[in-house]
Amino acid sequence: MIGSSLVLSGRPFTVVGVAPEDFPGSLRGFAPDFFAPIMMIGELMPLGGSPLESRGWNSFWPVGRLRAGATLAQAKGALSQVSPEVTAGCIAPFVWDRVQELELKIESPVDLKACEEAFDKVIHSIEGMRRLKVKRGFENPPIFFWPAAALYLWAKGVPWQQLLSIIPIDEGDMTSLIARTADHLRQVTNLRESHPRLASVAYTAIELILREPVFIE
Repeated sequence: MIGSSLVLSGRPFTVVGVAPEDFPGSLRGFAPDFFAPIMMIGELMPLGGSPLESRGWNSFWPVGRLRAGATLAQAKGALSQVSPEVTAGCIAPFVWDRVQELELKIESPVDLKACEEAFDKVIHSIEGMRRLKVKRGFENPPIFFWPAAALYLWAKGVPWQQLLSIIPIDEGDMTSLIARTADHLRQVTNLRESHPRLASVAYTAIELILREPVFIE
C-alpha cells in the first residue's frame, strides 16, 4: 500500500503511511477515509482562492501535543492564568483579514503592558509555523498589534467614542472586528470539558465585548 498512487479529485496522490484501523481521526463524529496535508486543500476542495491565506476562514481545528516533559496539568495551569480581556485581545489580530497598519492616535487610558506581553508570546509561539508557510510558498501577511489593543481596551470598558478616537478605523470595521472576535471566542467555549477554566474565561470575554453599540438587546 505504501508508495502506491491514488487519484483524489482528479489529482494523483502517493500513499506515505497507513493509520491504525481503529483510529477515527481527531474530530468526534467524523471518520475520514484518508488524511492529506493541509497544504493540499486547494487541490482537494477548490474554493476559489486559498483559505490558508484568509484569516477570516475559521474551519481549522488544530490539535496540539504537549512538549516533552510537560504535563497536562501544567498546560492547563498556564492557560488558566489568561484574563478575559487578554484572551479577547490575543484572538482579535487573527480575525482581521486585511493588511492595515495603524498607530494609536492618542495615549491609551488603560495600561496595555499585559496585552502587549501576551501578543508577543503568541507571535513568538507561531514563528516556526510562519516560516514554514513562507518556505512552502504561501503568503505570510503581517499580524498587527492594534486589533489586540482595540479588543483589550473595549473589554476593559473604554467607551465607544473614546475607543474610536484611539484606534482610528471606521465604526463598521470596529463592529465587525468585535463581532468576529466573539464568534471565535465561542469556539473556545467548546473546550469546557477539557479546559473548563479557559472556556469560562472565553464566556466572560464574550460578555465583556458584546455590549452596546456592538450588541443591542
